[in-house]
Amino acid sequence: MSNRNPLVEHFSNAKSYAQLFYGSSPTAHFFQTRLSRVYELLGDFDGYRVLDCGCGPGMMISYLVRRGSEFFGVDLSKEMINECKNRYDDQTDPVRLSVARIEELPFPSCSFDIALCMGVIEYSENAYGAIQELSRVVKENGIVIISMLNKLSPYSLWHSYIYMRIW
Repeated sequence: MSNRNPLVEHFSNAKSYAQLFYGSSPTAHFFQTRLSRVYELLGDFDGYRVLDCGCGPGMMISYLVRRGSEFFGVDLSKEMINECKNRYDDQTDPVRLSVARIEELPFPSCSFDIALCMGVIEYSENAYGAIQELSRVVKENGIVIISMLNKLSPYSLWHSYIYMRIW
């Protein structure tokens, strides 16, 4: 019996996961649409401390660093953190990356202006605890942005029952 977390194993091929963000596939469209919406929600900001929980291959890093933010990324998968380091090695000063669980974030309370959590809560063993942790690490009047898959959305239904059956 393996002690490995099935979720960690699912996201262990970080390089191929990062490639899903590019191109014209339905998955790339979904990821790019989600990123665009997060950019809109963030609005105008400069120089904030931002935590990206479940940062994956670090798709938010360049955007946030260009805006003068200090970026902290955590992911359950060591492979995802390594992919972030490989992709953004030249931006090490404002970028800090670590392996961590969203339910047990290794930061003091009120550490961040913004916390992002995109596509993580639906995989969490304790969604309530994850949301409590996000609230704990964000400063008073800070921003928490959470997105999650809607398995009943038209996109999800189309992807599951039409697109995937074609292939």
